[in-house]
Amino acid sequence: MPAENLVGEEGNGFRYILAGMNAERILIAAECVGDAKWFIAKASAYAKERELFGARLGRTRACSFRSRGPMRRCAPPN
Repeated sequence: MPAENLVGEEGNGFRYILAGMNAERILIAAECVGDAKWFIAKASAYAKERELFGARLGRTRACSFRSRGPMRRCAPPN
């Protein structure tokens, strides 16, 4: 490769890539948290309207216990 086509210093390309990936990791993590909150909200709304054996699905013990864990993990720390 000709020297005039190099971006940055020769031999430091891998470091440049890693430095750029740090910002990408934060963006992807933020997107995942937002997606998780959206999915929890959709599942919660569905459980509130869905009936099972004459009762709302969200009122059943199994559903309420299972939904608490993901909701806690997606909530911001106090």
